[in-house]
Amino acid sequence: LTAAMSKSSPGFIDGLAVLAYSARRAFAKSAHTLDMLVVTPNSTDEDEAARLANAGYTVVLVPLPVPRGRVHGDFAQKEFVRGCQATADVACFESNALQLWGVGLAQYSRVVVLDADVLVIREFSALLKHSVHSLLATFDHELDWHSFTTELSNVPVVNSGFWVVAPNCTDFRQMIALLEEGDWDGGGWRRSRVGWGYGGLVQQGILPYHYHKDALAAGEAMVKAPDLPGNMTVSPPSARMKVLDRSVYDVIDTPDLQAAYTSGAASIDDVRVFHFTGGCVKPWMCDAPRTTLCNTMRDRWWEIRAE
Repeated sequence: LTAAMSKSSPGFIDGLAVLAYSARRAFAKSAHTLDMLVVTPNSTDEDEAARLANAGYTVVLVPLPVPRGRVHGDFAQKEFVRGCQATADVACFESNALQLWGVGLAQYSRVVVLDADVLVIREFSALLKHSVHSLLATFDHELDWHSFTTELSNVPVVNSGFWVVAPNCTDFRQMIALLEEGDWDGGGWRRSRVGWGYGGLVQQGILPYHYHKDALAAGEAMVKAPDLPGNMTVSPPSARMKVLDRSVYDVIDTPDLQAAYTSGAASIDDVRVFHFTGGCVKPWMCDAPRTTLCNTMRDRWWEIRAE
């Protein structure tokens, strides 16, 4: 599942098309049935819906999970619509929250939520098996000020470019109620010290708070780590989230990852899902050469696009 606003740029449509093709290509021999869905607001017109369908998706028209008028809390309400126009646009948290619909698609056993600037390199069937964890995702340690203590936060925000969830209507309703409540500020959600950071008002902060709230209530602590081979975060026992290896899933070019490449702890060949953010620009944008990782993945994106 991915999300799109009512109007998308040509580059964004290209990104969606390559994402859909790369996923189908990677899972061509998998036993799993793959449905590629794009959720987009009810206001999306027929021409735009046709563009999304032509990019390789089943188009699902949905209401915004939480319209701006339903968010309480003065600070949260202002942040929710910062950068918005009269109606939500792609740079706005009101529209970014569309991804939360992935939690509510209870007709599926697993929903994989991806941004348009993600490329699936190899299948990840292991993440789709039944698990005691309801959420599988990566932490965005850069948005946690690269702090591997609990001094700044109890749980980092997640990176919402790639996450796998076991859909559940109860979880979905509780997340929507949390966002509507709007009890979010520098102390995170409900002063839990979870969810403060860019995107923390929507899924990047709601997901880690929701799937760790039982552990937080029990006073269980997390032991943070960069989440690279041999150095993974130790989650509290009651956490419902499994932390994924950042050299394999939702891979972002970071100094920690480059250090792991230099030491031999990780390899570019390990990548299954790559995310064009951080040190790597969107592949449909012209840019000077960057790191070997960025250049390799950019070339791979264009190869798959040509195919």
